[in-house]
Amino acid sequence: ETEREGIEQAFEAAAPDQLAAQRETLATSLARGEPVGELASIAALRTGDESLMRQVIAEAAPAVAVRAVRRIDAGEWPGAPDGLLEAAASRPETASAALLALGRRAGTEPGAIAALLATLGQPAGASAAAALARTRDPDVARQLGRVLSGSGDETARRQALLGLRLMDSTAAEDELRAFARDPGSPDALVGEVPSWLRD
Repeated sequence: ETEREGIEQAFEAAAPDQLAAQRETLATSLARGEPVGELASIAALRTGDESLMRQVIAEAAPAVAVRAVRRIDAGEWPGAPDGLLEAAASRPETASAALLALGRRAGTEPGAIAALLATLGQPAGASAAAALARTRDPDVARQLGRVLSGSGDETARRQALLGLRLMDSTAAEDELRAFARDPGSPDALVGEVPSWLRD
């Protein structure tokens, strides 16, 4: 354990060009399932290597991948984090941490909203819908309304409906009311709209 910690500290202190020279070895070892995820994460963070960080998120041990997501969320990633967080949202082990991070950004970063909307229809989509609802943003309500009325994916539609139901805003109510009154809306989904918005 002490030897591993020493290696990790050396990676934290190494110059970015030294870390970049280790990139291929780390990527290959990670792909083989070797326990180099923490080192790969450090190298990716220090060099801004998005491809390597995506590999860490997808292939490293779950605890390592979650730590990487938390470091990205804490501002250690040198670039825009939304694409990485969206990738993390699609892995069950990292989805919760990624959606929490995206939810915090949703009020200020359009990329976070887009990433949360892209998660609708996936297993973590209900959490994404709840994060979108917390924005109470009229534009987000309209985007959820478009998914609800126009998506071909029933799971995405149900999750958009959930987001609108959770969003305590006039814009969300307007979207739900319009959906309920549209004769082309499926009865099963209309039945989930609060009755006072269906009249």
